[in-house]
Amino acid sequence: METDTKPSSRACERESAASAEQGANWTADQIRSAIEAEREATFDLLTEVLVRVKKDMIPEVVATLPALRARSDRRGLSAGCRSPRSGYAKRFTTKVK
Repeated sequence: METDTKPSSRACERESAASAEQGANWTADQIRSAIEAEREATFDLLTEVLVRVKKDMIPEVVATLPALRARSDRRGLSAGCRSPRSGYAKRFTTKVK
């Protein structure tokens, strides 16, 4: 009598499906890890850019404000003074009787 030591075809299918599922899960985990790593790297780069802007650009812009104010004074009233809500422009445009 010869015994059949081959696994049944259903057992092979189950083992193959389980192996495929494990492979898919591993791949999904690798993709999730890669996405998270990219997200962290992007956050780090954006933080670095913001720090550089704060450190380099803002002081430079603030340093130019007096020059910008001087230019607006040469043209007459600055934009804020020309606003209809500010009483400054009205005082100088009101006719004296």
